[in-house]
Amino acid sequence: MASCPGGTSCSRRCLSAPNCGARSATRRSSCTTRMLLGGAPLDGHRYFWWNFVASSRERIEQAKADWQAGRFAPVPGETESIPLPER
Repeated sequence: MASCPGGTSCSRRCLSAPNCGARSATRRSSCTTRMLLGGAPLDGHRYFWWNFVASSRERIEQAKADWQAGRFAPVPGETESIPLPER
């Protein structure tokens, strides 16, 4: 468990997104890997679902349908496909 911005705890495979311009400090447990990604703010809200990020819910639904139909390019070196989660 890691201590995330705002004093909250993050469990395994957690995504934490502090507010733009916020200062934060984190504490980690012994086996923690982190990635810090920054840049200019995006032009609007983003929706997250599984491996998909989009600017509209409709695009997320289209990505789900495309994944189930096999319309995504295969990952180089991979021989099996991961099924779409049920929720």
